[in-house]
Amino acid sequence: EGTLVAHVVGAGKTFEGIAGIMEARRLGRATKPMVVVPNNLTEQWAADFLRLYPTAKVAYMTAQDTKSADAARAFWARVASGDWDAVIVGHSRFSQLGVSRERKASNLRRRVAELSDSIVNAERLGGRTSFSVKRLERIRARMRKRMDALREDRSIEGTTFEDLGVDFLFVDEAHNFKNLAVDTALDVAGLTNAASSKCEDLL
Repeated sequence: EGTLVAHVVGAGKTFEGIAGIMEARRLGRATKPMVVVPNNLTEQWAADFLRLYPTAKVAYMTAQDTKSADAARAFWARVASGDWDAVIVGHSRFSQLGVSRERKASNLRRRVAELSDSIVNAERLGGRTSFSVKRLERIRARMRKRMDALREDRSIEGTTFEDLGVDFLFVDEAHNFKNLAVDTALDVAGLTNAASSKCEDLL
């Protein structure tokens, strides 16, 4: 499940988000929430969190934590091993956090199945040689190549999202993550602010 908080600037979205996170903890709906915010706002969010809840246990990523790969790994290790009321990280670092090989494979399989269904629908609309069918087939071929590459990848993965134990996300300025793939033969304007969700709905 997910919720969009589409307030105008200055309407209290930050405090509402913080209160919502702590309520989710209190009600047992979240055990380790993560807050994803613009890079320059991590420390401000942490300060606001402690203003509202002075005894809260908050881990937040500072500039020091992003200076090197070792510093980032140390931060993620603290997140994984701690019992946090909130973990606050910047957009760019969150975007670099990988997911497990199993989840990647599952997502790719689902994507290929979706594309196959879209190809069947496009063939019904425009015939086997239509532009839409050819485009969707090219995308499906790329997805299948990614699946093959994932099967052949024997590298040891670093910290993944699943390792952290995070089970709830609050994403500030969520429109920065809005453009997920949509298979359609139509021209559709972009879908467009904060959003919160249980993690299984987002990964």
